[in-house]
Amino acid sequence: LHALCKQALTERYGSNPGERVQRMLQHELAIIGQLSLTNYFLIVWDIMRFARDQGIRCQGRGSAANSLVAYLLGITPIDPLAHDLVFERFLSSERPTTPDIDIDFQADRREEVIQYIYARYGREHAAMACTFVTYRQRSAVRDVAKTLDFPPDLIDALANAADRRGLAEAWGELWGGAEEGKKGKRGKEGRGNDDRAASWSITSNSPSTNHQSPIS
Repeated sequence: LHALCKQALTERYGSNPGERVQRMLQHELAIIGQLSLTNYFLIVWDIMRFARDQGIRCQGRGSAANSLVAYLLGITPIDPLAHDLVFERFLSSERPTTPDIDIDFQADRREEVIQYIYARYGREHAAMACTFVTYRQRSAVRDVAKTLDFPPDLIDALANAADRRGLAEAWGELWGGAEEGKKGKRGKEGRGNDDRAASWSITSNSPSTNHQSPIS
């Protein structure tokens, strides 16, 4: 890593890069070494080197742009010193966690990069990862209602009612129960077609798909 950075230092800044640049490079390399992240940076550099050698468009982004080492390795295109970016926003000895280096690859050739990683490092050392997002009831109700194009006032009413009493009780509060003639708040207020369509989309099976509503 030190050798790659030293070579790139001359390419980026010339034969006399200046004291500020050299001081920052030593500072970053010290923290990277302290946190045992040298191999991490080399792996990212290797993956991007492969992509560029194959003509696959790629670009690093995010807080990694605050790193001079990332700039020297060609991971990011921004000179952090020229823009007074703070390295500790990306990596700090006070926060000893693996940093995120976000990289975008050409969509139609992304699989080539994935297969290179498996071939280069072995399938026992590489894996696909995903993130699962968990919603609280109020947020889930709002997002699903927006997807179903409910009117804003209905979204607010449903979210507030669900937050107080739960989703099932919220429907009864707004539209009434199953008993004939029993009306909830929205029915008593004389709400029109928008509400009826919303109620139908959630409480009934779709004639065309026969799928239950995502909320229920």
